[in-house]
Amino acid sequence: MTDTWRHEDGGPRRRSCVAGARLALQPGESLKSTSRAVMVATMVVLASTDEVFLLCHTGGDDAVSWIERIDPVTLEALSASEKLPGGPAWPGGLAVH
Repeated sequence: MTDTWRHEDGGPRRRSCVAGARLALQPGESLKSTSRAVMVATMVVLASTDEVFLLCHTGGDDAVSWIERIDPVTLEALSASEKLPGGPAWPGGLAVH
């Protein structure tokens, strides 16, 4: 994978896709998915194929957000930021550089 997903919604135009991205499945190939339960996952952004970040948050008037660096295959948290005040259920946005 050479393209990255570095900003919320794929960038300021909010196209929700990486430019030029496609599945390009070949005959006999298939997709495999992995899932993980989290409180609320707002978005995933990719800094590179091995740097994947997940923005999470709680709800309510005193919502907090945090960012996890996750394993790109298992989705398990490798590290996490401190809890960040978010206000009334607004998770914030995320970009990597």
